[in-house]
Amino acid sequence: MKKVSEQIKTKAYGIGVMKLLKEVAEAGDDVHGNHTPLEICDMMLDKVDLVSAKSILVLYNIELLFALRKAKYQGHVTFLTQSPKKVELAPKIFGGVVVEYIDKEENPLYLMENKWPDKFDIVIANPPYSKKLDLKFLDKAFDIAKDEIVFVHPSTAFIERK
Repeated sequence: MKKVSEQIKTKAYGIGVMKLLKEVAEAGDDVHGNHTPLEICDMMLDKVDLVSAKSILVLYNIELLFALRKAKYQGHVTFLTQSPKKVELAPKIFGGVVVEYIDKEENPLYLMENKWPDKFDIVIANPPYSKKLDLKFLDKAFDIAKDEIVFVHPSTAFIERK
């Protein structure tokens, strides 16, 4: 019987984790409801300087926590969510993460507007798109990001001239 290589075990673990995170993201217990595939998370992280960054704010996307773990990021991570399940899972995925929970009925921008006077080196998200929250989150990200912002946005708002 052949031994399973460490690389295959790691890949299988990643696939299993991402499958679970997809189910959690699409469960509908927060305003987000979007899943960000690991390939997209990796592309987002490729755009930032993880070596110099001391603090990162991750909005909603628990999958980004797994990508940061995979990238061996060592700095401070704050994770904002409205999902009780993501609150429970986040520390298991990325040890030492600070999880900020906002009830689904509350203003999802509250913490960005009121709690974080200190700036984060990086703000990264695939934000919720309902009620144009993505643009509101992006606007607030400019206020609290010290260096870099990486957001996934649909292109139609920028391409269609309505």
